Amino acid sequence: MKNQFAFKLFGSTALLATLILTSMGAAQASTNPSNEETVQAQTETISEKNVRTGLRGSYIGGGGGYGSRLNDDVNNNNFVGNAQGRLTMPRDSARNIPFSLRGSLGFDGNNVVAVPSVTYDLAINDRANIYAGLGYSIVGGDNEMTSLGDKDSLVINGGFESVIQDNFIGYTDLKLGTDSYQDDRGSALSIQAGLGYRF
Repeated sequence: MKNQFAFKLFGSTALLATLILTSMGAAQASTNPSNEETVQAQTETISEKNVRTGLRGSYIGGGGGYGSRLNDDVNNNNFVGNAQGRLTMPRDSARNIPFSLRGSLGFDGNNVVAVPSVTYDLAINDRANIYAGLGYSIVGGDNEMTSLGDKDSLVINGGFESVIQDNFIGYTDLKLGTDSYQDDRGSALSIQAGLGYRF
């Protein structure tokens, strides 16, 4: 009888100890993720950090520019002032739309040309973008040349923009007017550069 009691006591103790150790192991596993889960989480974090967000925010600025007539012997070169702005689409962690609405003005003492456009923005790093898109030039006065000719036309544009310091932006923009002259001779190429303030 004593042997049977001792055997039952030993068996019950062993079973209880096994249950306790199993419960402790399960609790530790729930609080301490496996190496595979840890590596996966670290990889996701690193991937998020390596995502290039590009230059964020809208800005407005101004500078100078130069326009020239292409594919023609007529000299229609113009040095102009410019104003340029960018308005970004709403973005958050679940919605990253890399498109911007842009507007620019090229002006001198004789005429002005406005170019609204939509661009696709490609991030270079967290502080800079390159972009390309389409717009339309709207010439202010008749028979007076601008940096994009003297006729309204479709415009192909592209450029580079980057943070210089804090909220100050530097930009360089290139515009090609596809049919920019009333005499139907040649296209117009305009280059602008300037500084902007991000808001």
